[in-house]
Amino acid sequence: MAENFDAYGERLPNSVRSTTEISESRSAALSRIGLGIFWVLVVVIVLARVFYFTGPVFRVGDAQGTKTEVAR
Repeated sequence: MAENFDAYGERLPNSVRSTTEISESRSAALSRIGLGIFWVLVVVIVLARVFYFTGPVFRVGDAQGTKTEVAR
């Protein structure tokens, strides 16, 4: 079994290594959850902007109708 040392050269007990591994796995899980929430919010915001700023759908009859109204 390999021994681990802290930044000052002191030997770390086995229990510290196990809690470090647990906290690293929790950190990785929280990071994934945070990234997922971020990208879901990005998609929701972009879709909301697309639907909010979508203008009216133009039809052929509408374009000619505006020309006749301007001529009057």
